[in-house]
Amino acid sequence: MTCANPNTCTCDCHNGWQRPCSLPGGCGLGVPDTLDRALNRIHRRRQRIATQLTDLGDDIHELTHPTGYITRVAALVTADATPLVDTSDTGSTSGGKKVTGSPAPWNDTAAGWLFDVHAGARRHEARLRAELAFTPAARSSSDRSTLLALRALPDLCTAVLDRATRQDLDVRLVERIIRDAATWTRHARQILDDDARPGDAEPTHAPGGLKCPHCDRRLILKPGWQFEKTPAVWCLRCPASVDDDHPRPRDLSWAADAWLAALQDDTG
Repeated sequence: MTCANPNTCTCDCHNGWQRPCSLPGGCGLGVPDTLDRALNRIHRRRQRIATQLTDLGDDIHELTHPTGYITRVAALVTADATPLVDTSDTGSTSGGKKVTGSPAPWNDTAAGWLFDVHAGARRHEARLRAELAFTPAARSSSDRSTLLALRALPDLCTAVLDRATRQDLDVRLVERIIRDAATWTRHARQILDDDARPGDAEPTHAPGGLKCPHCDRRLILKPGWQFEKTPAVWCLRCPASVDDDHPRPRDLSWAADAWLAALQDDTG
C-alpha cells in the first residue's frame, strides 16, 4: 500500500501502514508503528526546543542591553588597570620608574569570559547562516559586531527550527546555542557576584566515573548532596526514559547503596 498523497504528505511516511499518523500535516493514512514513534519523538524534541527559544531570547537580552552583562563584565576588565612597571633602579636622578609594558587587565576571568562570548557569538552566527544557506554576515572584531551577532541568534535559531523538517537541518546546533547562552549568563552572574538563580549551580559528577546504564551519560549528584548522609545519583532528563507512557524525558535516580556497591565492585 502506498501513500495516496505523496506530493502533500509531510510526515515522511512509508509503506506498511499500521496506525494513523499523529504528526501535524500528516497524510492521515498511517505509518508503521516504529516509524510513527520515532517521528513523534522528533516532533516532541522540536517542540521542547521551541519553548527553550524564549529562554534564549531572555539570555541574549541580558547579555546585550546597555547595562547588561557584557557592559558590566567589560568594566571589570579595565577597572584599576595599571601599567607594568620596572621597579629596578633606572639610573636617573629623578628616581622615576620605567614603564615596561602596556596596561594588563586585573581580572583574567572577566577577560576570558568576554573572549568566549565574542568568539562564540560569531561562530554560532556563521554556522546558523551556513545551515540556512544565507549570505555570511560581515562582522568586524568590534564590540558592536559582537552585539549584532548575538542579537541575530534567536531569529536564526527560529528559522532553523522552522525549516528543520522540510530541509533536514541540524537542530542540535540550536540546542548547543541555547546551552551556551545559558552558560554565558550563569558565568557572568558568578563573575559579577550577582545573586544566583535556580539552576545556576554547576552539577557535581558522581565519583568513579559512574554512568547511566540506559543512556551512558555521566551521573551527577544534585546540589546539596554534601548535607545528605546517603545522597542519590541522578541522570537528569534521561533521553532513554522516553516511551509511550512517558513522552517527556524523566529524571532517573539510584540510591546511595546501589552506586556505592557499584564503586566497590569496580575497585575490586
